[in-house]
Amino acid sequence: LTFYPNNGMKINGTPLHLRKAALEIIGTDQVEGVRIANIDSKGNVINGTEKIYEADFVCIAGGLYPLAELAAVAGCPFHYISELGGHVPLHSETMETLLPGLFVAGNITGIESGKIAMAQGTVAGLSIAKYASKKRDIVDQQLSHAMQNVHFVRQKAAIQFNPMVDIGRRKMNEIWRDYSSTYAHTKKSC
Repeated sequence: LTFYPNNGMKINGTPLHLRKAALEIIGTDQVEGVRIANIDSKGNVINGTEKIYEADFVCIAGGLYPLAELAAVAGCPFHYISELGGHVPLHSETMETLLPGLFVAGNITGIESGKIAMAQGTVAGLSIAKYASKKRDIVDQQLSHAMQNVHFVRQKAAIQFNPMVDIGRRKMNEIWRDYSSTYAHTKKSC
């Protein structure tokens, strides 16, 4: 969905306003208000939408980015894909990385919702089962279904942190395919 309620929504009684940006904190010796404006899907301010809200304090978050430190410490190669939120480890649709036996899921692969992270976790778990099993074809059907479910959950997501995430996923898949076709025969690991 690309629809966001103009007046935001409440989570546990706290208003959450989507697609808005704080342009200015107003006040001399203390916070008195915040100038807010609507933004488009690319983060550009929409002219004529500015409003001032009274406030006595402001909390600022650092934003969303992939939490990928563990994969980096393990030696996994990364690629910068802005549509996924920044630097993410090279991985396949089965959540496999270039490190033998290391699989990823959730925000390490790009910023998306918790439901997508859970669906990716199922894919990663089934991929691990396939990796560790001698009867790999038994898991193949379940893995294929789980991968389709990730796409389904992504399409049905009520909120997308980055509306260009599908482009980012395609970029990652292309990079993975290029790696696989070029280097798979050498069975290199990171």
